[in-house]
Amino acid sequence: MINQILKLLFMIILSLNLLLTSTSKAVSQNWLQNLSIVQDPTTQEEKLKKEFEINLQLANQGNADAQNLIGINYAEGEGVEKDDREAIKWFFKSVEQGNTFAACNLALHYGSGRGIKKNTVQSLKWCLISHSLDGLKCHPNDFISALKPTKSQQNSASKLAIEWLRNHPNFSNTFGKKPWMSKNYKFKSRTFRF
Repeated sequence: MINQILKLLFMIILSLNLLLTSTSKAVSQNWLQNLSIVQDPTTQEEKLKKEFEINLQLANQGNADAQNLIGINYAEGEGVEKDDREAIKWFFKSVEQGNTFAACNLALHYGSGRGIKKNTVQSLKWCLISHSLDGLKCHPNDFISALKPTKSQQNSASKLAIEWLRNHPNFSNTFGKKPWMSKNYKFKSRTFRF
């Protein structure tokens, strides 16, 4: 994607250079035609399809970030036909490798019932997992205020999240720590308002 952006910038700079150094009307018209191709919606759709194909190859090779992006593509219908169930499959593949964005995406889908049965406990579970691995992502308070779970649902989600994190001992938070591995670990009530 960075290469595509650099190529686009190079083309624009080159076109501007030609436009500024030449008074030829033909050069100006050619530059405007090139600019309209960049903004053409069919070209944008082709670009999305190509990006999808590239990310799909990486996702099939086990790249967690690409797997999450493929999930997003399916969820949003970008470069591929919209399919929330297929999105869920890719989010699960990605989260099994510790991708915090994929965990948050699962929380969103469980919370809204997109592609999977709506489940407040599962939504909070994935939110807590994402937030535990990277505290800047997927804040539980946002989900609690939106979903309005009972205290029992919050406790169940907390237990499930801790169990999942303990079953994935290779994962740690952004500080390289694994606080959930201690026997009596609980999510802090002041952080999560449980």
